Amino acid sequence: MKIKRFNEEQIIRIRPKSFLSLLLNPLGLYARGIEYCNDELLVNARHRRKVMLKSIGAPPATHRGMLGTTVKIQIDVGNNIILKGVNHQNAQDFVSKVHEAWGDIMLGNLRKSAAR
Repeated sequence: MKIKRFNEEQIIRIRPKSFLSLLLNPLGLYARGIEYCNDELLVNARHRRKVMLKSIGAPPATHRGMLGTTVKIQIDVGNNIILKGVNHQNAQDFVSKVHEAWGDIMLGNLRKSAAR
């Protein structure tokens, strides 16, 4: 996992292991990488897309397998972002940071709705 800092912004990037990426995603159906910066996720897949953290339906999860860890992020629309073949420790670190930021956003939304 790479963490870069640009002008007080923190960019966290996660990618699968190169060999496992070819093995587990030969047709490119799943994401090739995910970046987290400023409460949004940039998903590198066939088509790059930005996902705001407030549109995530459930906290991100990991599943450890024989050939690496899978990161799964559920979007409100019912779509999932799936990244296969990631180093387990990097996946856990990434998911914990995104989960913490997502929880802060959801808690802020709850407080705003309670104040109304």
